[in-house]
Formats: sequence, C-alpha cells, structure tokens
Amino acid sequence: MKTSAIIISIFFVTQAFSQTKMLITDPEIQFEVTEEINQMYNFKFEKADSQFQILKKKYPKHPLPYFLLGYSQFWRIMPNERVTIYDDKFYAYMDTVIRYADDLYDEDDKNYEAIFFLTAAYAFKGRRQSDLEKWVPATNSARKALKYLHRGQKFEEFSPEFLFGEGLYNYFRQWIPENFKAFKIVMMFFAKGDKAKGIEQLKKCGENAFYTRVEAQHYLAKIYLFEENKAGEALPIAKYLHETYPDNSVFHRLYSRLYFQTGNLSQAELLARTMLKRVESNKPGYEAEDGRFATFFIGWNSLNKNKDTAKYYLEKCLLFCEKANATKMNYYFYSLDELAKMANAAGDKPKAMAYRKKITENASKKNDLYKSAKKYIKEND
Repeated sequence: MKTSAIIISIFFVTQAFSQTKMLITDPEIQFEVTEEINQMYNFKFEKADSQFQILKKKYPKHPLPYFLLGYSQFWRIMPNERVTIYDDKFYAYMDTVIRYADDLYDEDDKNYEAIFFLTAAYAFKGRRQSDLEKWVPATNSARKALKYLHRGQKFEEFSPEFLFGEGLYNYFRQWIPENFKAFKIVMMFFAKGDKAKGIEQLKKCGENAFYTRVEAQHYLAKIYLFEENKAGEALPIAKYLHETYPDNSVFHRLYSRLYFQTGNLSQAELLARTMLKRVESNKPGYEAEDGRFATFFIGWNSLNKNKDTAKYYLEKCLLFCEKANATKMNYYFYSLDELAKMANAAGDKPKAMAYRKKITENASKKNDLYKSAKKYIKEND
C-alpha cells in the first residue's frame, strides 16, 4: 500500500449527518442506487452511471449524484493508478460536489451532509493527487478535508457508516509514526489512535454498513496483507469480494495475490490464468497491470516444473511491466533475475548480463537484487 495514499486516506473519515432528512440517508434513494453501486463495483460503469445521471436530473444542485459519478470515475482509475485518462472527469465531478456542498454548508454550517461531501471530495482529490506524487495540491486537499473533518466530529451520534473513517483514522494515526519517524512530530497534533480498535471498527463496518461496507472490507484486506503480515486473515475477505464482484479486476488481482503469498501457488495460477485471458481479450478493467501479476504468478509457479513455460511467462511479465510503467516494481526485478539465471545456465552470458543491467538501471541500490546484479556485472564484465 502506497505510503502517500495511506497518509491521505486517514483524512477520509466518514462524517455524521444532521437530523433533517437528507438524500444520503433517504431509504428510497438508497434503494434506487443499491444496484447501480453494485454494478459500479463490478465494473459495469455505463449501467451504474446511467442511474446516477437520472439522479442528477432529479437533484441537479445536490452533491450526491456528482459524488457517485466521480466515485465511478475513481474506480475506473483503480486498476492502474498510474493511468491518468480518467482524471479530468474525476476532478470535475469532485469539484462540482464541493461547489454544491459549499452551498449547503453556507446555508447551515451544522449540515453534516454538507460536511460529509466536503470532507470526502477533498479527501478523494488528495488521495488521487498523492498517487501521482503531486504533493503540493495533495497537501492542500488534505488540509481542507481535515478542516471539515474537525467540524464534523462535533456530532456524537454513531452508526456503522462512520466506523469506516473512524477505523482508518485509528489504525493509521498509530501506524504512521511507528513506521515513519519524519511524521512523528507532525502526528502529535492529532488525537491518538489505536490500531487494534481501528481493525475492529473496519470489521464491524464491513459487516453492517451500507455505503462504506465494501470500502471497509477492501481496506481491511489490504491492511492485513500489507501492514499486519496476516495474509491468511485477508484471504476470506478477498474471496468474498471477488465472488461478489467477479468482474472487478482489483479484487480479482488481490485474491490471486493472497493465494500466491500464502503459498497456494496452484490456486493463484488458476486465478491468474483467468485474469490473463481477460487482459488479452480486452475485458473492461483488465489491463497491463493485471497482466504483469498474472504472468508473474504463472511463470513463478512453473520454475520447478517447466523452465520453458516459466521463461515464456516471465518474459511476458517484463512486457506487461513496461507497458504498465511498472519497471520499478519487484515483480519486474524478480522476473529479470530468474531470466538471467536461465540465460546463464544456457551459456548465454550476454543475455544474462543484459537482464542484470536492467535490474541495476531500475532497482533501488538498497534492493538485494540490485546488489547481486551489481556484483555479477563487476565479476563478469
């Protein structure tokens, strides 16, 4: 999980709502959008957007429909955060959310629906800007999200929806200073967190919430995988997400990756082969990013069974990495290293050297594969 995304994400705390009737708590609206939200998570974006557009016609000056349309663009981005073709629409919708939420807030600064949309829209913008390492605008967006977050915290009533934000805050408020000393002083200005409590809140949210249920489950699985070293606990969550939304490439990839990291390589390969077929058939949402994971899993699982098969898929992994602009990622380095070993064993020293030079050109000097490649080049050049 990207550090930058984590830092921004702690500010995306779901806010409470006022006692007056609002669209976001209206059961009829929830009924109208439930199927479309599910379609969105299943990457049927056009179907989802059509209903969101109808909602926009009914409520042209309310932030909710624009937020849903912007969120749909956000999930188009999710398969590969380095792709920017959806960014203009995403930012336009979130800016519209902010404009109409500001109107609601100007009318009543205790309108917690307005505070929710302002917090969420600025936080989503900050999250996206941080993904692209646009630190100045990301910091500005986070500052504004935090401003409204503080104002929303005055509302004391609690519900499962709010557990998503509370859980993220509690977990990452403690996690950040533990892992990044540079932020330790800055984080002193925030209320204390509790990682264990944060995990429990995300669990409860994933079981009981309406709007934030899937997001809580997704974040919880990623926390188990990337931060807690508990891939086994993430696996059933990822299984549920993939089976519920089988056309969502992000959940598909996560599920396959968890099997790979828990040592069930055969199951990981089965999922990877389906993923690769979808990439090659240009199924919406399945891109080079998924291809690099799929080919790596298949190639790695073939190393001790069939070297030719392993070589074929690891070479394809390199191509997918290059296409996905992922040549700074470990799967790229691992593929290069294994291919270099194969070339060396076949007596093809020039190819082995070329593979290892690619490692040194792209990997960090602290990376063990960089060090071993550098040593090989020094000894054989």
